Amino acid sequence: MNKKHDLLSRFAWTCFLLLIVLVGQQILIPGIDPLTAGRSLDQVNFLQFISMTTGGQTAVPSLLTLGMRPYMTMMIIWQVITALDLDVVKQLSQRRVGIIQRFLTLFFSLIQGFEMIYFIRDAFDSNDPWQIGINLNVAIAWIVLVGGAMFMTWLGDLNAVHGIGGTIALIIPGIIASIPTGLSSGVGSAITTSYSLTTQHIIIAVLIGLLFIIVMYYLYQGELHLHVERPLTPSVYASSYFPMRFLTAGAMPFMFSSSLFSVPRLLVNQTVGPTDAFQRWVATWFSFQTWQGILMYGILIVLLGYAFGYLNVQPTNVAKEMKENGEYFLNVMPGDPTEMFLSGHFGRLSLLGNLILALIGVGPLIVGLYIPGAANFSVLFSSLFILITLTDTIIQQVRALRTKDRYSVF
Repeated sequence: MNKKHDLLSRFAWTCFLLLIVLVGQQILIPGIDPLTAGRSLDQVNFLQFISMTTGGQTAVPSLLTLGMRPYMTMMIIWQVITALDLDVVKQLSQRRVGIIQRFLTLFFSLIQGFEMIYFIRDAFDSNDPWQIGINLNVAIAWIVLVGGAMFMTWLGDLNAVHGIGGTIALIIPGIIASIPTGLSSGVGSAITTSYSLTTQHIIIAVLIGLLFIIVMYYLYQGELHLHVERPLTPSVYASSYFPMRFLTAGAMPFMFSSSLFSVPRLLVNQTVGPTDAFQRWVATWFSFQTWQGILMYGILIVLLGYAFGYLNVQPTNVAKEMKENGEYFLNVMPGDPTEMFLSGHFGRLSLLGNLILALIGVGPLIVGLYIPGAANFSVLFSSLFILITLTDTIIQQVRALRTKDRYSVF
């Protein structure tokens, strides 16, 4: 197939699948009052945060409200499992791995669907035809949410095979659509004071956003190249390198930091505010509007940066594979010394990279303590950086597709 035709075909597939996603997000769950459900979800900040980065939407519950959240949760858990380097996992065939991943996705869909139902429990219309104390609308909603999440995962798989950008490319429209809301009001009252987006505000946001994109794109492209010796490879190919990104965690900390940070606030009385010493402590240390909360949020970003960065680099597994393949770093013994060598470079890169990520997240919040509306740029920067990483994946795939047909045996 002509490579240009292949690219056009893949882009067409992705556009078609994105259209299905947009339509699916408009199909409301039956048996609920949309206005009541929307008001209920407006009070749950962590769901709003996570929906912005996983392709869901919480304006009103719909078929695809959960988005790619169950799938992305599953992938994180699976990365942790594979990082453990268990023999039983390594012996699994690709088919069995796929089946296990699907069951894990279904498991998280059931949990997260139930979570959504709990938060909109006051919005369900009564439907108990047999008078047994069970509202059928609740069961129907749960089935629809779980089915929608599995359908979204299937669409992602289709895009990975036929489209462009891989499985999670389908979350891009949701992130883009959430930027104006995040810029004008953050996510509810937990981050910022709402203000109208005037022409002046939009121009300032566009200019700052463009500057941020340029700087972060080049930072994201930054890599440390560790020279690798391959003695069993013909000499012309024996020299290579192991790449380690400067921002080892990518944008993953921003996909989950805000939502995780907002979870403890569920312990605070949602109607009248803090009612005892513990709730006041939670309200202070898990607030985007206090120095204590901003410090805690920065620490969370750094910790997530180390966790996701380690999952991406996996020094232990890399060192083991290099030893098995007869590869080594110059003046570094194979095995444990190689693992320590990689871990040392990872630690130093991650320290600086994660501090930059923390600055991106908390910098606007600090300014927002003195300038109304400035805190909203924390949401803007997070969304833009996620888009940068997703766009880079698409660019790399396009380059690969454009060059794959340039090689021939004869």
